[in-house]
Amino acid sequence: HAFTEEGHLVLSPLMESLPYAAGMQLQLHCFSPTHALSELRSRAETDLALHGGKPPDAAVIVSCGARGVQLYGEEGLESSVLREVWGKDVPTIGIFAGGEIGPVGLKTYMHGYTTSCLMIRLGE
Repeated sequence: HAFTEEGHLVLSPLMESLPYAAGMQLQLHCFSPTHALSELRSRAETDLALHGGKPPDAAVIVSCGARGVQLYGEEGLESSVLREVWGKDVPTIGIFAGGEIGPVGLKTYMHGYTTSCLMIRLGE
């Protein structure tokens, strides 16, 4: 991906057999440490509100290998945000991966440069 001299964004084809076409919808993302943490906090706060302020009993976190120290310059930043939103330590297990599976609306997609969280609530 690059910009032309006029400032237009040039995109590589999705794949050789699937070029971009008029009418296709594209979604552009802004990727920065500030935006990443803000989005994580917002999603965690929404999840908490949807469950009456009750934090999960446990969580599974799958983060892109490009996050963590590579993105934030220090370890444990995303875990700290979740702990702050939940208001307590929640038993959590996590891994870094080369692709994360998670929803966008009602569909599930393979993502990159993301963190996917599975919140486990017992008795719900």
